Amino acid sequence: MNQEQYELIIKSIKFAMPAIADELCTAFNNLVNGYNKLKEETKKEA
Repeated sequence: MNQEQYELIIKSIKFAMPAIADELCTAFNNLVNGYNKLKEETKKEA
């Protein structure tokens, strides 16, 4: 996923579900951050 795709997902969440957008965006960010940490750890092991 590139930055443009990430931003589009966040905008879509905020537009489609404004009442719970903050909670969903936080969950999505946690998922992305977890993936990035795992990716970095995998790089260090290689």
